[in-house]
Amino acid sequence: MIIKHVLEILGLLGSAPTSIILVDHYKKSHMKAKNINKWHPNNLDETVHYKKKEMQKLSNLLSYMKKCGLVENSRDKNSSTWSITSCGRERLELIKSRGIGEDPFIVQNQIKKDDLKVIVFDVPESEKRKRDWLRKSLENLDFKMLQRSVWVGNTKLPEEFIASLSNLQILSCLHIFLVKEKGTIENNFSSSKI
Repeated sequence: MIIKHVLEILGLLGSAPTSIILVDHYKKSHMKAKNINKWHPNNLDETVHYKKKEMQKLSNLLSYMKKCGLVENSRDKNSSTWSITSCGRERLELIKSRGIGEDPFIVQNQIKKDDLKVIVFDVPESEKRKRDWLRKSLENLDFKMLQRSVWVGNTKLPEEFIASLSNLQILSCLHIFLVKEKGTIENNFSSSKI
């Protein structure tokens, strides 16, 4: 998904130096979305070590993308400018058409409910990226993992989230249960009732 972000940035801008790609990627990145209020591009110079580390990661990624023929660069004496290739545009369209590059679902103002929801899913191994998208989206919605395919939480599931599940064609792989009473077997039943 990071490759998708970089290709989208270069697709929009035409060409850009590495530092601009880093700032734009950080703003779009789902991995950093929860910390977006703690970090602003204006404060980047205050965290020199962090900047160097992130810049090195991005430089490595851009070099890899160049070897794959997705981007190209031109250098002047002060910086390197990157642009997307026709192969990169084709790859971006392919990623978008498959739905595998969709960002994990993020909600700014989550609505909490009293009732607990249990989400159980079985997304096939052949759809691994969609399954990873689902796990990251549930994490972003403040659901907690009980097992890899069983998540619980009390956040109201937005209609847009359900629509994304449908667009990715994994809605049929999910079961959502609403729990009316919380507790364990030990608390609610004696062994004679079971």
